[in-house]
Amino acid sequence: MKINYLIVFICALPGLAGGAQAQQAGQDVITDPAAIRVCLCRQETVAALSDRLQEQRRAYEERRAALAALDAQVQAQRKQLDPTQPSQLEAFKHLLDQRDEAELSFADEATPTYAAAVDRHNAEAAAYNRECAGKIYDQSALAAAQAQSFACPKP
Repeated sequence: MKINYLIVFICALPGLAGGAQAQQAGQDVITDPAAIRVCLCRQETVAALSDRLQEQRRAYEERRAALAALDAQVQAQRKQLDPTQPSQLEAFKHLLDQRDEAELSFADEATPTYAAAVDRHNAEAAAYNRECAGKIYDQSALAAAQAQSFACPKP
């Protein structure tokens, strides 16, 4: 999984509040209010995508656990199955159909949806890291950026 960007993003946030100490350490200073707004929006977007990613991860794990439970049921019933009992065979076939349907749904829906959420989060985190992480904002430019009304695009 590509969750490493989330850690890099969180670790990079303290650098946003740095001052003269950060400048002495050789960090870049963003002096353009428009660039600061871009970084503020990227930061907001990464946070929102991180929240969505957590929701997607929960949904993915719930579906994976449901599939694993059905698979365990199949294995347990298979051991106790009496092939001479038509009702047991019918119940087992029904369980196999449920498991197969869950497996297909997991592979065709849950996995691609979660992978897309991970990819989107990581792409935005990479953009934030490339353009904003490790940089500090010039305080007057930050004040100018925040003084103007602006709305970040929804992720």
